[in-house]
Amino acid sequence: MQAEIKLQKLKAQLDSSGVSYEIINHKPILTVEDGLKELGIEAADGVSTLIMEADGKYISIIRRDDRKLSFKKIKKLLNAHDLRFANREKLKELTNCDIGYVSLYNEGFTPLFDQTISERQFVYGGTGSPEHDLKIQPSELIRLTNARVADITD
Repeated sequence: MQAEIKLQKLKAQLDSSGVSYEIINHKPILTVEDGLKELGIEAADGVSTLIMEADGKYISIIRRDDRKLSFKKIKKLLNAHDLRFANREKLKELTNCDIGYVSLYNEGFTPLFDQTISERQFVYGGTGSPEHDLKIQPSELIRLTNARVADITD
């Protein structure tokens, strides 16, 4: 039920922002690999939202599924000493999502956006629901989230 509420809020935000998008319905997905297979896309077309803690402040990072985060680059960019993934409880508290299903849009977060995402025509990512994915152009996702585009992966 909570995932359905999150999905409806996401749709409302997308519609009010005037961005072009598609919500794709599918069977429940448990892993990134299952999602890529179910959607028939390459890892470079899949994106994930990661919630991290940088020196006590929580941040959102959106990266392509074929890329690895560079903790070194992110720390330098944020002038942070400590960088770690949010734990399961904090992630749920901040996003109302479970690990693996974090929406690409999360109110209160201005994400760091991996610059390589813009190389793709469309990207597919979380909606907060294991049965739905968001298909969107990278430029529209940047506009929706007011993301800060940066070199944050290797």
